[in-house]
Amino acid sequence: MGIDCSYQALPEPCGLLARAIREPEFGEAFSMVNGGPRAEWMAWGGVWAECAQGWLDLCAKHPGLEQRRVSVDRRWDKLHYLLSEARRNGRFDADDWGTHTILGATLLADHLTGGQGIHLRYSPPEVVQVIAEHVCPMTEGELRRAWDPPRMEECGVYKFRADHAGEEEWGWVVESFRSLQIFYRQVASLGEGVLVKCD
Repeated sequence: MGIDCSYQALPEPCGLLARAIREPEFGEAFSMVNGGPRAEWMAWGGVWAECAQGWLDLCAKHPGLEQRRVSVDRRWDKLHYLLSEARRNGRFDADDWGTHTILGATLLADHLTGGQGIHLRYSPPEVVQVIAEHVCPMTEGELRRAWDPPRMEECGVYKFRADHAGEEEWGWVVESFRSLQIFYRQVASLGEGVLVKCD
């Protein structure tokens, strides 16, 4: 059991998101959308069917939306540490581009949570643009300068042990970072926002 982070592009304005913020019952269904609703939602009826249909309609208007999604699994805090000087100094929820990249810029409604009760967050298009401007040009060498396994363990980086931080682990972190670069580049180019969900 652990916390994984995933990122879903959303067009702005997004009626589904606005309704999920306003209506807790609809928000529960919306919170479960992870790359698209499950087929059985239509049979359940009510807000579940409405959310499923709304998502299908949204994807029809924005081709490829369901594929504009990425997960960094349990490497999110490793990436947070590498991208955010504030995180390296012990500030977990700072207002900086590195934190926004990994955790999102703003909390949504209290009732919008992932499977483990962690609040969904959102970065609007203007924040996504700033993230892309910082993250997309970064090289592996720049990222590596912040890689300090003893300090990362001392800072309580999630699921991190210095004695397991060899080249294989570094390779997985870089792979997750590259997937974020590709994701943010594409989403920024389309002027979309990003929903961040931790389960």
